[in-house]
Amino acid sequence: MAPLLMATSPAQAESGAMVTPVTSTLITGIHGHHCGYNDTHRGTDFAAPSGRQVYAAYDGHVDLRSGSSGYGTHIVLSHPNGYSTLYGHLSGYAVGEGQHVARGTVIGYVGSTGDSSGPHLHFEIRRNGASLNVLNSQFPCRATSTALAPITWSPDLPASSTPPPTAPPPPAPAPIAPRIGILDGAGTFFAKDGGLDAPWVNTSGGGTAMAVDGDRIGMIDGAGNLWVKDGGLSSAWFNVHPGVAAFSLSGDRIGIVTTGGDAYLQDGSLSGAWQFLAHDADNITLAAERIGLIDGSGIVFVKEGSPDAPWTTQAHDVRQLVMTDSRIGIVTEDDVAFVKEGDLYAPWVEQSGSIVQMSISGNRIAVLDTNTIAHVRDGGLQSPWTQMGNQISRVEVTATRVGIIRNGEAWVKEGDLNGAWHVMAHNVTGLSLS
Repeated sequence: MAPLLMATSPAQAESGAMVTPVTSTLITGIHGHHCGYNDTHRGTDFAAPSGRQVYAAYDGHVDLRSGSSGYGTHIVLSHPNGYSTLYGHLSGYAVGEGQHVARGTVIGYVGSTGDSSGPHLHFEIRRNGASLNVLNSQFPCRATSTALAPITWSPDLPASSTPPPTAPPPPAPAPIAPRIGILDGAGTFFAKDGGLDAPWVNTSGGGTAMAVDGDRIGMIDGAGNLWVKDGGLSSAWFNVHPGVAAFSLSGDRIGIVTTGGDAYLQDGSLSGAWQFLAHDADNITLAAERIGLIDGSGIVFVKEGSPDAPWTTQAHDVRQLVMTDSRIGIVTEDDVAFVKEGDLYAPWVEQSGSIVQMSISGNRIAVLDTNTIAHVRDGGLQSPWTQMGNQISRVEVTATRVGIIRNGEAWVKEGDLNGAWHVMAHNVTGLSLS
């Protein structure tokens, strides 16, 4: 798989060089095919948020800025010696028909118009109207790009009339919206971003397990393949590993347990290398810099920091492990819930007996007891419990939300623990919050 190409401060473009038209965290299509698909595709797709500035790759005239065709709102710039560049799926223009633009000029803004599955820039370099396959080596699948960095391929173009442009400051990271994921009885994975009344997005069918975390969502399909997408809910899926029995997401990390019981970690790009962690693993949990495993004998091991750090043995006879960057929670095989707070060597504090499932996030701890009643405490490890209701089969918490599955329906409340419930969906078998 192609390695992640990290964006750095770009060198200045030479006088006759084209420049990269946009900053992107993920290349999702190359000349030949869309990444992860066996299809046909011309040009390069740069995934980026809607509204991000798009720059002219070289001096030229605006020949076309039509809103028709599969390219949606797009611009074609003509350049000397038969060259042209196309910028597709824009959300808007910054130039007019017939205008002359200099290399590095803002000409439009990233969008998702036309035949598009999510915000991105479709970029082509053409000569005499034919799309050229000249960018795949610099921008392979899952690479990144920095706006105004030089394109390393060298066309036979005259020296630009403008000095080499200086790269803009990197865009500030957008705040991550809260996300909810559900799996229905047919195995369809729906997710939504933002408010509780936001629309559901059908992300895929055929799922057996799913999770949401930050900007990533993941799903195991019926064949055991783990699929992950990074960014918007309409971003492309990537098949990151076959034969997966369990997985966990945390930031840029993915942890898996294979059907053979081997645990691996990927850190960074979705195309990055997998690092072996352990044999005889039954489940894996990630939280920030922590990695936790339950082995086949019910022993919990946790390490912190580097994936090469030594394992610490935390507990025996455990069937569930949950973690944050400062807390570790377990449910033992005899249905007792414990949590520790602080470093890996802090003492365990018993939470409750007769517990079948636990969730922790921020200062909140949620438990589901053997009577199908869910309880949540907010604050210290001995704060009072608030009852969430009965006939519940799953409970999940974030720092600001509580979610439950009750009689096959997903319900979520936001803010105060005594706030109102909102029914989210019916026929639900899985629930994940971030």
